[in-house]
Amino acid sequence: MPDSFSASPRIHAALHQAVIDEQRARAFYRRMVEAYGSRAPFPGLLTGSEKRLDWLTTCCQRHGAPCPVDAFSHEEMISGNWLDDCLRAAHGEAQLASTHQYRLAYAGSADIAALFDKLLRQSINQRLPLLLRAVDAARQTERLHAAHGIPREEAHLQHGLLASFLEKTFSILGAEHRAFGLFAPVLRNTNPALLTGLAVGGAMAYALKKKSPSKRKEG
Repeated sequence: MPDSFSASPRIHAALHQAVIDEQRARAFYRRMVEAYGSRAPFPGLLTGSEKRLDWLTTCCQRHGAPCPVDAFSHEEMISGNWLDDCLRAAHGEAQLASTHQYRLAYAGSADIAALFDKLLRQSINQRLPLLLRAVDAARQTERLHAAHGIPREEAHLQHGLLASFLEKTFSILGAEHRAFGLFAPVLRNTNPALLTGLAVGGAMAYALKKKSPSKRKEG
């Protein structure tokens, strides 16, 4: 039921649009989770978006504002490139924070003002920093991969735990040893099982080599 405060059509429109904005954000986060799985920060952002929609819907009902039907369930598309999608999310979050700041200026009711203030603070202090860190990490990943001959579209592909470990190892070795860097692209395209065998075999050979001098001294 609406409370004693009579919300103006302008405030109704602000609440209505706030719900639409959050529905769009939720649809985008959902698509990101579908595309990239549990990769942070989007699973947490999706959960948070659901909560914010509950808050906004409750506020709309309390003040008699029309609550829009979700029109974004299947419409939000992503690029398929992790960096581009993180950039889009960060840009959208910055715009959303600006919009909440504008809505806060004419909220009228204490509870509406408190809600928009809460949304603004969460956006600036929580979601935007998370997204900017994701953008920065994605840029660093692309630079690292580009230095080792990996195309941009392959820079953010998800690998298994072992393959990811080996790739990181090759990247570090390639950066430290120029000769190894020349062969890194070849090794990177090799079957992970074969690479594992090479790594284990190399480690054993290295261990035996280190151990052999002591044996000679004992003899």
